[in-house]
Amino acid sequence: MKNLIYFTILLSSLTFLAHAKEPQNILDYYLLLPEKYFACELPPEASSSQRMAAIQHQNIKNGYIKTISEGFPMEIALFKMKKTQQNMIAVTVSCGAGCMCNKQDFLIYTSNKWEETKPLPNNLQILHEKLAQQKGREIFPYYKLPETGTTIEVHDSEKPELLYKLLWQDDKFVIAP
Repeated sequence: MKNLIYFTILLSSLTFLAHAKEPQNILDYYLLLPEKYFACELPPEASSSQRMAAIQHQNIKNGYIKTISEGFPMEIALFKMKKTQQNMIAVTVSCGAGCMCNKQDFLIYTSNKWEETKPLPNNLQILHEKLAQQKGREIFPYYKLPETGTTIEVHDSEKPELLYKLLWQDDKFVIAP
């Protein structure tokens, strides 16, 4: 009987811990991001308190965080996927054209691990080539994540101009007309 009580307590403790680790909001997702997203901003093994200190702006209700470290921004935004009832996290790190730390990734957190996903249109490379041809130079797209709404503005990181917008529709992005 005593063993059964210990087993029940242990099982309920493990169940509580498992549920406690499930992210509930954008801040939880931010704190769980893999170290590679902090390699150019913070020490790779940055603690939760170091990650918290890097936050410049947060809008938890709308699923948005912006950090600044060494003058470079990282943005994290949450997109809800209606079909699967999952949350997708967009992460952008921008340190300028050609910087090796630039990242524009889309992630889903499932079963205590991150998986990359590709919700972008297949024809983006063709669009980038056309834009480069029109401008007579290479372009370096930077995704400005939305603090409110679900539209990503894509700017040229070399020149502060809007290139196009990506609209969130049916669990994927489409190029705005």
